[in-house]
Amino acid sequence: KTAPRVEVGDVAGYLHKATGYFFVMIDGKMYKRHRLVYKMFHGDCPLDMQVDHINHKRDDDKIENLRLVTEKENHKNQKLNSRNKSGVIGVSWCTRTRRWNPQIRDNNNKNVYLGMFKNKEDAIKARKLAEIKFGFHVNHGII
Repeated sequence: KTAPRVEVGDVAGYLHKATGYFFVMIDGKMYKRHRLVYKMFHGDCPLDMQVDHINHKRDDDKIENLRLVTEKENHKNQKLNSRNKSGVIGVSWCTRTRRWNPQIRDNNNKNVYLGMFKNKEDAIKARKLAEIKFGFHVNHGII
């Protein structure tokens, strides 16, 4: 059975412009489409887990773009924020010291000091090495 104005074969759901996610209504209840896709292939998603879009595209719900992760793992695959000025997550300019300041949180959510650098490229290198050390996803920080 289909809803009014919906044909078999149409893309399921509607795009919520504020969040970028597709939503689907089933029996009067709204669901995020990517969670339904994951469930179709792998079964129920545990309540303490999240379904991550590997390529950061919230409207790309192909199963090969979805993975089950903890909240902590999901934070290790964030896209670059549009307000970021350095071009790299976790690297910022400190006007007081006139140095680049790379920052990262370890697996216990504690800040790790990575140094202060005159050269932006050295700060980026320190951050990238720390991302490898703490198991960040290779797509972390990519737009």
